[in-house]
Amino acid sequence: MVGRRGPVFAISGNVARYHQEHIEWGRQYMKTNIRKSTIADFEQVYVLLPQLWPDAILNKNKLRHVFARALNSDYHHYLCAIDKKVVVGFCSLSIRNSLWQQGFIAHIDEIIVESAYRGHGIGTQMILKAMKIAKQKGCTRLELDSAFHRGKAHNFYKKIGFENRAFLFSMPLEVKIEKK
Repeated sequence: MVGRRGPVFAISGNVARYHQEHIEWGRQYMKTNIRKSTIADFEQVYVLLPQLWPDAILNKNKLRHVFARALNSDYHHYLCAIDKKVVVGFCSLSIRNSLWQQGFIAHIDEIIVESAYRGHGIGTQMILKAMKIAKQKGCTRLELDSAFHRGKAHNFYKKIGFENRAFLFSMPLEVKIEKK
């Protein structure tokens, strides 16, 4: 169902340690170039998005506008994983002020790896890069949320050190709230 979100995950462990163990386990590992996104990446990122939201109707023009706006923001950071000049992964990171953390907090809004490239460490590399940016921006915590049906993704997040610490509640702004 479109719009259903799942639990919120927060990083508590050491992703770098997991990254090293991942290599030591001898698992097939692919080193890709993780770099800052540019507007030229939009078309390839757009092709990845249906894997993240398979039931959503995507408006390419609106998404291009949002993508461009984020590229020009000090509070949004878009990353692409590149293999042979092809975007095979995308991660968006938002930085926001948090009274709870008494400072800045980072949130991964979207993270997707092309299905044929999953299981090769690309998601881990993107999260490591997002963590580096978050630390440079003075963030004290990294969070993400994930839809309920993404069990494999949840296992991955827990394995690299995220903890499931909250639920995310969401509603469209067109909804009228009844007063009691």
